[in-house]
Amino acid sequence: MIYILSFLLSALLALLLTIVVKRIALRLRIIDKPNKERKIHEKPIPLLGGVAIFASFWIVVGVISLFTDNLPARYIG
Repeated sequence: MIYILSFLLSALLALLLTIVVKRIALRLRIIDKPNKERKIHEKPIPLLGGVAIFASFWIVVGVISLFTDNLPARYIG
């Protein structure tokens, strides 16, 4: 049950963080601008989407490790 909850929390957090990070990337102009040589998109695309996924994963791992003992491969000795 903890793994399903972890997955759902991580997915929801990734969705929310993606929206926030997209706005930040557009505001800071961290975008991929299309050109005719190699790009197939027609409008600028934000480049920080991986940051949202990375952060959501580690936030969930941190919360689980602080409040439970259910992390796999956790050594208690």
